[in-house]
Amino acid sequence: MIALQSIPDVCEVWTVAGPEADADAPPQVLLEMPHGATRTRDLATAKTWTREYPEERYDKFFLANTDQGSAEYGARLAARLCDPAGALALGLPAAAALRAATMKVLLVRALLPRTIVDVNRVWAPTLDFAGANLTGVIGPFIREPADVAGIKARYDAYQGVVAAAYAAVCGAGGWGFNLHTYAPVSVSMVPGEPIVETLERAYLPENLELIARLPELPAPEALSFFQKNPRRPEAQLITATPEGLYLGDAALAGALVKEYAAMGVAAAENVPFDLHPATTSAAICARYPGRVMVIELSRARLAERFDPFVEMTISAAKVEAMTTPIVRAFFAATQG
Repeated sequence: MIALQSIPDVCEVWTVAGPEADADAPPQVLLEMPHGATRTRDLATAKTWTREYPEERYDKFFLANTDQGSAEYGARLAARLCDPAGALALGLPAAAALRAATMKVLLVRALLPRTIVDVNRVWAPTLDFAGANLTGVIGPFIREPADVAGIKARYDAYQGVVAAAYAAVCGAGGWGFNLHTYAPVSVSMVPGEPIVETLERAYLPENLELIARLPELPAPEALSFFQKNPRRPEAQLITATPEGLYLGDAALAGALVKEYAAMGVAAAENVPFDLHPATTSAAICARYPGRVMVIELSRARLAERFDPFVEMTISAAKVEAMTTPIVRAFFAATQG
């Protein structure tokens, strides 16, 4: 069995436990952050793995494409799931506080930048990812066989840890959460145009000001910017395959949508993404049906100010607000 431990430059693995948790019991919850390599230092390390990295301007794509805020809300969610006093402060019943006191949460944060190698993609570099509106598994500029082999070894190491983690938690009757963030609008790739140019045109300063005013803007769909770059839900649950096979926990998903709606946050299921077979999360959900939930949150709902081309400051207050519905829904819709 693969040891559930951190691997330098591949992943961080740690456990958070309630004050009365059984040290010998398996964790009841797994939080995976497959796009958790959100820091510029993560990218700086990964650049040394290939001799073919594009110009420094390509760093903008990393910052715009990585799941900034996912590690922060994952860590805070783990702490709150293990906090009995916090459960009572939310008005949850005593039974929820008792569960929180004995809760153990396992966290896995990827340290592999997705613009170098995306661990939430199946390893099939020739697959038509763009046709599915998905970025690929490995940077298209990485072609040297030795570089590809070294990156593939790191990818495989991560997949081994994650497979063992889901087996240890979901295989024992626990729940897994695959945590992501995304930009508040969809920017479509333009064939033949460098992605950085596409992003720079979409995220002009005046357009960032419009995004900063979401969701209070009246009828934003009427504005030309949002016609070209459609708004995404502020929270999304990914629970079904493109064919409509439902693999999530319907009670938990329903509770999450209801909790977010109560705080004025638009949440949706499988819009704009579903469990595409090119993603490793689709295979995980199929392996443990009803036990794994993929959650995407808007970065604008987590960052102090949304600016896709910088390492954003994540707001503790916003993280608290956006994790509250998950805590409430989890204790309401799942059994110990």
